[in-house]
Amino acid sequence: MNKKSWRIVAGIMAGIVAILGGVAIAIVVLPPGSPRESAPAGGPAAPYTLESPSPSQVALASSSAAVAAPSSAPSKASPSQAPPSAPPASPTAAVGPSQAAPTSTPASQSVQGEPTATLTFVNLKLDATTDQRGETRLITFSTNGPGTISARLITRSPQGEARMCLKAAGQQLCKFVSNGTVTANAISGHTDWSVTLRGAQVFTPVTDIVLTFPAASPSVTISHARFAGKTHEDYNGIQARVDSRADGAIHLVASWTDHDFTYGVDLKNETNGAGDTSLTNQGPARTTDDSFRAVAGATFKLGLRNEDSGSFGRTQLAATISWP
Repeated sequence: MNKKSWRIVAGIMAGIVAILGGVAIAIVVLPPGSPRESAPAGGPAAPYTLESPSPSQVALASSSAAVAAPSSAPSKASPSQAPPSAPPASPTAAVGPSQAAPTSTPASQSVQGEPTATLTFVNLKLDATTDQRGETRLITFSTNGPGTISARLITRSPQGEARMCLKAAGQQLCKFVSNGTVTANAISGHTDWSVTLRGAQVFTPVTDIVLTFPAASPSVTISHARFAGKTHEDYNGIQARVDSRADGAIHLVASWTDHDFTYGVDLKNETNGAGDTSLTNQGPARTTDDSFRAVAGATFKLGLRNEDSGSFGRTQLAATISWP
């Protein structure tokens, strides 16, 4: 083989070596199935992009799809697949005659059968839920015939929320509130109502409780109040404000536990001061029964307090107030 032929063979061999070397480099730098193949354009691949997520997994990660099934949630629901909207419930749909329907919305549909009565318990301090010796305040009253009932809690001290429940005819509506109202409808007949109040968790808020309900001869009873004496003024008796709709009498009947105490009863005419009365150093006794003259159109504030030190444990107080 002459010199020219050797040059041709050497050139061909050099070309073959160059081609084989390039293939080897490509195999080392970018092997088949490399994760980089699945990396989105514009950035490196995150670890979880090695396996593309399904549409249902993406939806499950979003806040709006937290209740979707992991494998069956469609990316876009058709109108036929969308769940039907539940019709709004009527506040009185499930209530028959002589029953009541607690509801969180105003019951403006009801027809008022009797005039509206209003009573406010003023500066009523509640026991905490965590207080093992504490008591849930219980307020009861009755209605005859249809009308709107509401219980409003107003916090007078920044001491957290309270649990307030309005109950009637085996139904109840409860809320945790610092300022809020629970409203209901009386449909017909005689209905007994109750409101329960307890400070949430460790809280002992001082509250005003405003009750409005239809009644020709209104009467409200509070149970499990405190009659703690002068050393615990926050828990010493009750104060109640009433609006007198006619001339008549404001009547207070009360009793307490544990001991005969000296007590005082006050009535203040907040409209014009006429007929203000203060009964001090009453008793000692465990009960009281007092009546005071009321005039139409005036607002009165009634107070009952323990005038002793009250150092006989946690004295429980029950009181009934009626007014014209």
